[in-house]
Amino acid sequence: ERVTKQLVSAGHEVDAVTLPGLAERADAGVVALEDHVRDVAARLNERVVLVGHSYAGVVVTAAAARAPKAVRLLVYLDAFIPEPGDSMLGLMKPAYSESW
Repeated sequence: ERVTKQLVSAGHEVDAVTLPGLAERADAGVVALEDHVRDVAARLNERVVLVGHSYAGVVVTAAAARAPKAVRLLVYLDAFIPEPGDSMLGLMKPAYSESW
């Protein structure tokens, strides 16, 4: 909310997406990475700066690949940055991924 307010006050349009299955969209049922990617990619209808934080780095990477002409810039904010063939668990530190 704090970042959104700052961006809007600077004259930017902001669409802070809550992914299905989280927060106010928790009632979405069982969701997977594909659901998150599809949800974000569906919003890419003009040139945007797409920002992903943490796990959402994986989401925005895949969404941008689906609509490359709509993404002006990809920003990874303390996020996972996958390469082709990477898995989310593979990107985590072993001690953390083992808890999953």
